[in-house]
Amino acid sequence: MKRIIASALALVLMLSLASLCVSAEKLAGSTAVDVWDGSSAAGFSAGSGTRSDPYIIKTGAELDLLAATCMGGEKYEDTYFRLEADIDWGGNVWTPIGYDTKNLFAGHFDGNGQTIYNLECFEVYSGLFGVVKGGSIKNLKVDYATFTTDTRYCGAICSWMKLTEVEGVSAGEHVVVKSSDIMSNTAQMGGCFGIVHSSTVQGATFYGSVECYSVTGSSFIGGIAGVVGGEGSIKYCVNYGKVKNINYTSHFPAPIQLSSDGLFLNLMRRSTSSGLIYPSSAATRAITSKFVSEMFFTSAAARRSRPFCIP
Repeated sequence: MKRIIASALALVLMLSLASLCVSAEKLAGSTAVDVWDGSSAAGFSAGSGTRSDPYIIKTGAELDLLAATCMGGEKYEDTYFRLEADIDWGGNVWTPIGYDTKNLFAGHFDGNGQTIYNLECFEVYSGLFGVVKGGSIKNLKVDYATFTTDTRYCGAICSWMKLTEVEGVSAGEHVVVKSSDIMSNTAQMGGCFGIVHSSTVQGATFYGSVECYSVTGSSFIGGIAGVVGGEGSIKYCVNYGKVKNINYTSHFPAPIQLSSDGLFLNLMRRSTSSGLIYPSSAATRAITSKFVSEMFFTSAAARRSRPFCIP
């Protein structure tokens, strides 16, 4: 009788383990991953580029097509894209979507909760997106990536943006945003964004590190954004990452550096960054002070720190 019960229990255990293995396999395969093969696609998987029928990107080759055609002068104004798979860039060098202010991106990119990872970028406008004007980016994640500039602008999600809307983006803990060893220009570097001008950002999160080396000029670095200027808003953003300034004179590192008026609502600091916002002038400090009551820190230690970092 005992042998029968033991055998029955063993059978139940085996069936349970088999069920768990099937569930694990389904979970592991629930998100498609494409490893870039170094090629550029001839077209996108599907779609016509409209809001209701966006271009579908499923492979690294199709993502490369977007970056390459944008670099060639196609701005994609009023054109919509949706990412349908995680993209592993294979440790290769990345060319930003929106290479510079002439060859910028003006379209709308929905990351659809997918992740682009395993890449390196070395550009003047260094980021997954370089220059975006009049466009939008949402629901996108970046991880296992290094973004380096030896000139000025750098941010994992977008290096330079104007008149742009961003929502629900994040840069993971294996993201490094950094300057080269020596820079002679004014750096504007942030974990997620280099410079945010007259744009709206909501729900951006940074987990990685920002590292600025040997910059000779006065520079701006931050966890979420390097500089925020013009009329816009930064809301519901969290910086878990680290901001390091090494061997140079800069404005005090903070999650966000502010250069002009704007609305800042419910910003959180859970990092080693000191302070919340650096207002760049006495006039800006006076303007910004009215928003202090709308901001909050997330720990007692953070609440005891100064909300403004003034050198």
